[in-house]
Amino acid sequence: MSHKVQGCGVISVKLPHGQVKQIHNVMYVPSIKTNLIFVSTIVDNDLKVEFLKSQCVVKYIQYHYRIIATGTKIGGLYK
Repeated sequence: MSHKVQGCGVISVKLPHGQVKQIHNVMYVPSIKTNLIFVSTIVDNDLKVEFLKSQCVVKYIQYHYRIIATGTKIGGLYK
């Protein structure tokens, strides 16, 4: 199954302590009802992703690997 990308842009993510990080090259696909992001997009924005058995963790490299997001594995996806 394929979906049409209608645009590509920048999103802002609020970090702990109020900082805002912009993530570039995020695709807008209106036919997908949930948000998806490529791991390569995350790491290209000075972030680190660690995958564990049942969760994933996103860390901000410039702030001493502070955790900024977590995901829980449900089925084959991390949400």
